[in-house]
Amino acid sequence: MKKLFMLFCLCVVLLGGNLFSQVIFDFEEDHGGFTTKYDLVTSLVKADDPSGLSSGALAATFALNATVDKKSNIYKGNIEPGNAPIITFYVWLPSDLPDSVYFKYFVQDNNWTYADVKWYASAIPKEVWYPLLFNLEQANVKTSSFDVAEGPLGAVGLQVYTGYETDADTTWAGTIYIDNVTLIGAYPTVISDFETDIDSYELHATNDLVTAVEHATDPAGASSGALALTIDADATTKMKGNAFQYCNVNALEASVMTMNVWCPTEVPDGIYFKFYVKDNN
Repeated sequence: MKKLFMLFCLCVVLLGGNLFSQVIFDFEEDHGGFTTKYDLVTSLVKADDPSGLSSGALAATFALNATVDKKSNIYKGNIEPGNAPIITFYVWLPSDLPDSVYFKYFVQDNNWTYADVKWYASAIPKEVWYPLLFNLEQANVKTSSFDVAEGPLGAVGLQVYTGYETDADTTWAGTIYIDNVTLIGAYPTVISDFETDIDSYELHATNDLVTAVEHATDPAGASSGALALTIDADATTKMKGNAFQYCNVNALEASVMTMNVWCPTEVPDGIYFKFYVKDNN
């Protein structure tokens, strides 16, 4: 028996850009009220921007030979996100920062329900400002008790953890930088809502994994339609399908693109998704 199930894409949204973003902390004059918890970070101060692009950044200094607290939370409380679904921290990591350093971008709602996203330093480019994104809507879907509608956020911050270091890593000491804490997407632009059709989306290549791409009823009942992909879990030859291809998207005024998906309860855990983008070249 063929194992068929349907995956739905509900909408594709452009977020960010000058029209949709608000920098709430730029550290141009001071540390913006951010503080630390636990003892790994020994100094948290406003400092020169390592890139020279602005008048300041938040500098956190620590050493990997710490023996008591191998973590620190760099955070601020009572932040009002408004209607923005995404909060971004920009980080600058020095080139010699060990790959074993572990970062948690965490948010607590007004009732102190906790959610986070995580990266090793190995996943973050060095010597460049790199955005770390926290999607508030995604956190609410994963943890229904996480609710940003009841008031300002209890805390927003970045945890630095060094408990996974190797012996060679323990000689490292230095500074990382944080800048431009930004609210993104309060007024998003929906570029594909699939209310009436599939909006020119198509299969990128012949395959036997995705067997159909079509307009269908929104499984949540929240809109007039969705893009439905029928997937054959028994596919044995071309076991991938680039089904979400849409060309000539004008994203010049956006820094973030999101895609809302609906997976049925029976979708196998081994299914792997890639949200990909190709530039004009």
